[in-house]
Formats: sequence, structure tokens, C-alpha cells
Amino acid sequence: MISHSIQSSINDEYNSKVAVVLVTFYPDLNRLQESLFELSLQVKHVILVDNNSLNINEYIILNLKKNIELDLEFLQLTENTGIAGGLNKGINRARDQGFSYVLLMDQDSIPLPNMVKTLQENMIELESSGFHVAATGPRFCDSNGKNLSYFSRHSYWRTQRLECNEGTKSVLVDILISSGTLLSIGAIDQIGLMDETLFIDHVDTEWCLRAKFAGWSIFGVCDAYMYHTLGDRRQKFWFLRWRYISYHLPFRYYYIFRNGVILMRRPYISLAWKLYCFNQLCMLFGYFVLFAPNRWLNLRMMWHGLVDVWHGNSGKLKVDLSNSD
Repeated sequence: MISHSIQSSINDEYNSKVAVVLVTFYPDLNRLQESLFELSLQVKHVILVDNNSLNINEYIILNLKKNIELDLEFLQLTENTGIAGGLNKGINRARDQGFSYVLLMDQDSIPLPNMVKTLQENMIELESSGFHVAATGPRFCDSNGKNLSYFSRHSYWRTQRLECNEGTKSVLVDILISSGTLLSIGAIDQIGLMDETLFIDHVDTEWCLRAKFAGWSIFGVCDAYMYHTLGDRRQKFWFLRWRYISYHLPFRYYYIFRNGVILMRRPYISLAWKLYCFNQLCMLFGYFVLFAPNRWLNLRMMWHGLVDVWHGNSGKLKVDLSNSD
């Protein structure tokens, strides 16, 4: 195992230009501490933006970073601004402090060794080859090391899977999940910040597709990895082929359906993604009608999301439907 001091020295050339923006909302403190330790081996500065959680404060943060060599800046917001609002607060703070790159992280994600360096090296190499690179992102797997993700592009009704063959450093993709993604501040200055009206779901999708529409490129990096789990759990099922579906808490389906339809109505979103999204929403709806637990509450949240699109509502969900009759 590489010691903390040696690993920090190896990455010092890169990490002085990178600030991590880590957004939390009622985080698992043990998981968060593990993430902060692994990040401390690769970067020097972390901006932790908390969306008004009651289980975390400055005293707890000080305890979490004991024996961790890390410049940790803690910004606790007075209200829940969603993932988009939290990311924007952290990005603006990093820009004000003169950082050239920001690494976006979720509270449950843990980077594997040299992830940040690999992402940044690939971005610099691609830029030197003439690409206008907005972001690079890693592959991810579950905390048990299984279900390694793949990169993809959208080809109308289906997803085109992009293989990381031997010798392939990076692949041109349509979107990346926000967690683990390295963004250039220069790109953000031209593309803009995250869309806070979306609040949670499809925030990363919208930014990536907006970047592509503006002429920027998004790359997945084959040799950069992290631990990350989509949803609360994943279920494998058969429909024409084996597929995985991620289960979320019911309120998330409100945002998934509302924001998906919102993006389908925007002119800068590609037709390929719009058709892909329509197909995904239809399959998700069908799966929950036939197989999923809590189906009525989930379907109610989906329906409410569609109704709010009709009424032009966005931002944070205004009404808690989970306990209503």
C-alpha cells in the first residue's frame, strides 16, 4: 500500500489546481469519513457543501477529518437547495479561490487510487489534441467491486455501449453522472452553472447536453475508477435482454419524470436523447406497474411530476405526498 505522504507527493503536480466540491444531505458519517480520507490522498482542498442536514456540523466535521491531511472547507446552507444548488455554491467558491478544475462528488462515492490524476491527465492530453473538453469522468462499481459501469452514447431508441478495450484511454460520451466528474472552470464560465430549477435528477444530464450543444466534448476515462451505487439498490430483470433497474425512494420518481419531460421540451437537447428518455420513462412506468413494491406511491409521484410539468412548476417538490390520502 502506498503511504499517505508518498501518494500526496505523486499527485502534488495535479492536485494544487483541483478543488473537490462534495455535496451532502444527511450523509452516512462513516462513509463520508472514508470518502474524505481517500480524497485526501489525491487532492489538497475539499469544499463540503451541506444542504441543511441535522446530523452534521463543524464540530462533527473536525472529528471526521482527524488524522487526515486535508484542507477542508465546510459550507452549511440554511435550506436544502438540492444537488444543483449545492454544486453551484461549491463551484463558485472554487472559482473565487483561483482553482482551475473542480471535481464533483456525492456523499456516497469513494475514489479509487489516482482517479483525479488520471482524469486530469486525460483532459490535458485531449485538449492538446484539439478537443474543447468540458469534463472527464470515471467508471464506477458497487462497493463490493461488482457491476462495473460502462460508458455510452444515445442512439435514438437505444443506448450504444462503448467498450473500454485494451489501449483505449478515453471515449467520447453524451453524458456523465455528476459524481466523480472533473470539470474545467474555463468550460463552466462559458457553458454556465448547474440548472437549479431541476433540483436533483437530470442535473448532470442537462449540463452535459448543454455543453455538447455549445460545441464542447465530454469524455469517459477508462482507467479512472470509483465506488458508487446508483439508487438505494439495484435489481436485475429480463425484458428482451437482461437489464438492471435502480430503486429509489418514492419522491425521486417525481423528479425523474418531471425533469425528464422538462428536458424533452428544451430545444438544445438532442433528438436522440429525447427519444431515449421517452423510452426509459415508458419502461420505468411499465416495470413499476407490474413488478415493483410501493407501486401506488411510486406511480403517484410519477403522475404528480407530469402534472407539475403541465403547470410549469420546477425546483423543490412543494407538497409531501408520501403520507397524504
